[in-house]
Amino acid sequence: MEGVKVKGRNVTNLRYANDTVLIANSQENLQAILSVVTYESESMGLQLYTRKTECMKRLNRMWVDGQGDIPVVLRPGFQSRKKMFTVFFSYSGPLVVDILPQDTATTASYYVQNVLSQVKSAINEQRPKVSTSRTLLLRENAGPHKARATTQSLRELGIQVLAHTAYSPDLAPCDFWLFPILKDRLAGRKFDRIQDLAKAVNSELRTIPEEDYQRKFRKWQIRLKRCIESRGEYFKGM
Repeated sequence: MEGVKVKGRNVTNLRYANDTVLIANSQENLQAILSVVTYESESMGLQLYTRKTECMKRLNRMWVDGQGDIPVVLRPGFQSRKKMFTVFFSYSGPLVVDILPQDTATTASYYVQNVLSQVKSAINEQRPKVSTSRTLLLRENAGPHKARATTQSLRELGIQVLAHTAYSPDLAPCDFWLFPILKDRLAGRKFDRIQDLAKAVNSELRTIPEEDYQRKFRKWQIRLKRCIESRGEYFKGM
């Protein structure tokens, strides 16, 4: 299968978390790669999620979808930029919502000094007698989360990190529950300022009843148990 050449190597795909990008130098080669992926996926009982699948092509240094006209290039502004939110929530509701500042990279240093410090304060306020000790944390396996500085900070706080299998959104409450809720509630709304978006996210998180948070944590435990009982085998009906 022919993809694109990168320093002499044939590259046909890029993979990150539960997302995959297929790369080819022609529509015919892309279809060939897609056919192989589809066949191999179905042989394992998996299907492509077509609602989140897009076909893009490069034209004059711009990536456009294969079905429409060349889009107008927007000036850099709030509406054309992505913003990264880091959300921590517990059995009883939201704890911390951190917004990564513009032109700031997500590093271990930022994560420790700006995010974990907020988490510590929130837990101390919620549980003043036990503080952060005996706290269990489930988070994704991003680089800054696994860095030495982060690990050391969590150890000093007495926070135990739970093992999380890579590429397993069905075992992450954020992926299978919380983020879809936020997407549905914020869909179609436009915000002129990042502060307005942040307020909306915080508001929506706090309107979710405490019972829903507790219910989803119990559902998460059930999912973990089913995966353990299946011994890694594929099954439906999570």
